[in-house]
Amino acid sequence: MSNTILLKSWWFNVGDGFVKLGAEHLLGNLFGAHTIFPVSALGANKFSMLPRDSYKPNFPSLLDVFDGSAERIVLAGCVLNDRLGRVADKIEQMRHRPKIIFLGAGARNYDAATVTVVGDILKRLQPDLLVTRDSSALEHFGGFFRHARQGIDCAYWVSDAVPALPNRKDYQIRTFNRMADPGSGDEPVLRLNHNPFRLTVEPNGRVLRRAIYHLAKRKNAAIQPSDFISDDISEYLRLYSGAREVHTDMVHATVASAAYGTPVRMYYRTPRQEVITSVLGESVLESMTTVDTVELQSRKANEARILSEFLKR
Repeated sequence: MSNTILLKSWWFNVGDGFVKLGAEHLLGNLFGAHTIFPVSALGANKFSMLPRDSYKPNFPSLLDVFDGSAERIVLAGCVLNDRLGRVADKIEQMRHRPKIIFLGAGARNYDAATVTVVGDILKRLQPDLLVTRDSSALEHFGGFFRHARQGIDCAYWVSDAVPALPNRKDYQIRTFNRMADPGSGDEPVLRLNHNPFRLTVEPNGRVLRRAIYHLAKRKNAAIQPSDFISDDISEYLRLYSGAREVHTDMVHATVASAAYGTPVRMYYRTPRQEVITSVLGESVLESMTTVDTVELQSRKANEARILSEFLKR
């Protein structure tokens, strides 16, 4: 029983793909890539798209095949939300309980409702290890785990998973999906869209709300003719690795840029901003900032060592 299951969401936004790729690489280094099996959590999330009375706790999943051969289940990224309840339901159906690890975990926000709902889910799940990506997750949820500590977001490992372009190129990237781009940028400019497929898979009510929002803010339309989009995560990463500089309102565009040592500025304040300020400092919210890549690699190596020591007990 040596397999590791990486529970992942079918990514609605490119940043989710960065998290999955980074987590898979980190776990592969620890246990061997041949023992890491990503399993989609879309089987749980699909119920957001179906009538309320259609929910079945024992929904079909690849987890069924690994019942009895999985040593650990890892949940990475922004997983501390109400949808965690469906995943917990599925794990509780397994005959053989594996270790349950939350890696680089956090929430979209830490309001009272979220803290209460997630706390109740964790209380019944009784997970083993929490490595958070911000101090708020540790503060609110650390007590529900046998062991808990603060770490960094899994997407900082993308530079280890996908090689950078051989040389930095003379282009600027501007990735704005949450607000209108505050500037025009010096040519040449590449505009990356981190939400290219969201409208095709979201529940109808949410699609309608998002469509109204985009109609009200034409400059922030869902997809512009000049946007770069791809279903290959590595293409986004190689572009970030080679850019002269990056301007963005997306957390994981900032993380990916930092991972490759690309100068970046984040324009959008969010409850999740500690994901980037814990590595880049508050200056990234005000001006172009470059990470100390030697220090970042040292932090990643230290986190991998601590994780290895715990998981191999």
